[in-house]
Amino acid sequence: MNCKVSIIVPVYNTEKFLPRCIASILSQSFKDFELILINDGSSDLSGDICDKVALNDNRVTVVHKINEGVSIARNTGLSVTQGEWITFVDSDDYLDIDYLSKLVKYSYYVDCVMMPIYIVKNGNLSIIDTVFNEDSRVNSRVIFEKTTLFLKRSASIYSKLYRRNVIEKYSISFIEHTSLYEDAIFNINYFMYCNHIFYLNTPGYYYVKYENPSSLCSRKKIPMNEPQITLNALINIYKKIQNRNDISNITINYCNQIIYKNLFLLIRCFVCLKLSKEKWQKEKATVVNIIKQIKVNTFKQYIFKCAANILYNNHFIYSRISNILNKE
Repeated sequence: MNCKVSIIVPVYNTEKFLPRCIASILSQSFKDFELILINDGSSDLSGDICDKVALNDNRVTVVHKINEGVSIARNTGLSVTQGEWITFVDSDDYLDIDYLSKLVKYSYYVDCVMMPIYIVKNGNLSIIDTVFNEDSRVNSRVIFEKTTLFLKRSASIYSKLYRRNVIEKYSISFIEHTSLYEDAIFNINYFMYCNHIFYLNTPGYYYVKYENPSSLCSRKKIPMNEPQITLNALINIYKKIQNRNDISNITINYCNQIIYKNLFLLIRCFVCLKLSKEKWQKEKATVVNIIKQIKVNTFKQYIFKCAANILYNNHFIYSRISNILNKE
């Protein structure tokens, strides 16, 4: 259906919270939207809940698929949207009744509208992502500096309205097979093609923290391939933005910081594998190539990169550190 806004909700084993999420969306004061529920292989009653809702409201579309993670679920939603604007909601979160109307009200002549987020933790409310003291329209010359300040507090895609034609024109999507910084990477890629952003200083999105440990965004162990995938995506972004005059050093440094955080995660995963010399030899080539591409901006980063190179080029040191860490 052609509509003003498409709302994409990835769903995975959230039967306890999904009805609240859906109810908060369908009761919006702004009515011109479609709701796309992506059931990502749930093993509980989440899929049935989605189907029942779709039977009673023609604005609701349900896509059932095998479990492949939140990024692929969101990309699946992007592939079927028909709205002029797109917003994302997690299935264990919920919205203020005027959430959409507030965002749409300020969507004219801008490429993105964003607002702060309510954090709900143990029944208590707090607000994050307050960058400006008042509603503000940010032009292209300062967009990256201001939005990076926003991203430093929360790189999430929540409480934002994105133009579908920008996403489609520049083939912007979520990096798949990793849940590390996929929101931040999506946002940086999107902001690169924005002319103006409107920042609304009134929150309307309720982000429920740690309420459902089995949801799509929950993490326990991190497979080694995830920081590898994220690092490659970040390095590609870094190469794009470092030579652009309209992007501030704040954004470039922020991107570089995320690169080093993921390099640390990659090293941690690599060490915890406790590989034999033969397997270590096979695994290290890809990572060494990644390390070579990482730019050093500070002395601390230089030392860290040197340590990483030693770890990946000397199996004796690798095995000793691995033994120590795996005993802890």
